[in-house]
Amino acid sequence: MSVRVSRQYLNSKMDINKILIVGCGGGGAMLLPALAPAYDLIIADFDEYEDKNVTRQFYANGAIGEKKSDVLAKFFNKGHKSVESFPNKIYGGEEFEGVDLIISCVDTNQGRNACKDLSDGLDVPLIVIANESWDPMAWLFLPHLAGLKQDPFVRWNLGALEDGVRETCAGTEIIAEIPQLPQANYASGAFALCIMQSLMTCKKESNYIAEITATPNPVTTKMKEIV
Repeated sequence: MSVRVSRQYLNSKMDINKILIVGCGGGGAMLLPALAPAYDLIIADFDEYEDKNVTRQFYANGAIGEKKSDVLAKFFNKGHKSVESFPNKIYGGEEFEGVDLIISCVDTNQGRNACKDLSDGLDVPLIVIANESWDPMAWLFLPHLAGLKQDPFVRWNLGALEDGVRETCAGTEIIAEIPQLPQANYASGAFALCIMQSLMTCKKESNYIAEITATPNPVTTKMKEIV
């Protein structure tokens, strides 16, 4: 297969100025306090806050029935960086000018595949985060490595989980009675930030963090360690 080489991030430190965050539920909302002061952001989410969100999303208080992306953009758009709301569903063919990085915080096959298509179309890295209960994880997808062993959609079957099977990407069964924990949301967000930091500080692609999993303890894997 042909391998596309991206001049932006291959074997060089990445310059990240604008980030698209897809999904601003538990995981996505946890990223915003860390990123909003220093980066231009686009928050994409078509969901509205529901009563169930109050237990793990501070921003849901007093905002039931409102679009999550609108509420969060208004809350965080108070600094010297821009925070925009995109209150629509992502399908993968959208055009977002100037985006350097995508962070997927959605938990559906359609959403993750749409983010992968966006990453490929914009030729920018994609970080995927996920968690259920105590199972936080994050992965790095680089478009020019699509279909290879370094592709997390291949290694972990991301974007192709069987419909109706309530399991995490690590194969751990979800217990419906145990709600998603805020701690796990923070952990998966922190894992994404670690991967992002590796993109910005490592000169060689082989040293980028490819994934961080927490089953049962956090394990960091670099690109060069995937064999």
